[in-house]
Amino acid sequence: MSFTDKHLVLADIQMEVRSVSIRTLGAYAESLGIRTTLLMIIKTLARIGKPVVFSDSEIRKIVDFLKREKVTHLGFYLMTASFKPYKFLVEALRRHGFDGVIMAGGIHVALRPEESLVEGADFAVQGPGELPLKMILEGAPPPSIPGLVWRKDGKTVLNPQSRLQAPDLDKAPFPIFRYKQDVVLLDGKIRPFTWKIQ
Repeated sequence: MSFTDKHLVLADIQMEVRSVSIRTLGAYAESLGIRTTLLMIIKTLARIGKPVVFSDSEIRKIVDFLKREKVTHLGFYLMTASFKPYKFLVEALRRHGFDGVIMAGGIHVALRPEESLVEGADFAVQGPGELPLKMILEGAPPPSIPGLVWRKDGKTVLNPQSRLQAPDLDKAPFPIFRYKQDVVLLDGKIRPFTWKIQ
């Protein structure tokens, strides 16, 4: 199957640019021939009385980037610490007109799958995300996708996970780590990821 009409952006909201999970999943997506870009959103994580916030300018810059790059699918790695910022960001992206598929995977989805399917998001994925991501990009029917959290008739559905989701680590591509091709939201601006940003 050709994925030439797809552009996948994998994002996370963290304090630094390590982003191991999206680098690993991004390498898998690229091995399928899917145009893939990483978006590292650098934010100081919340403390008591200091929630993570996004300015209107930051939201506009993210939306402009997604539209300019013709992004069809936006996936987030979701930790519990980044859940509320993720929820806010999804709602804001939809308000500002981003109409691509939005999905999330990660530890928070494993712990709180129903909560992770926030308003405005299309899917969440429990367990390894490689096979579900491939099936989503292929347009497979949601009931057939293992580990998928989705909505049917206004209700949240949790598909059972499958052993088929576990990737063969001996064949997995090396996580991608690329300067200038991937991007960072840092200090209110989207900029190319360079060796100076650590």
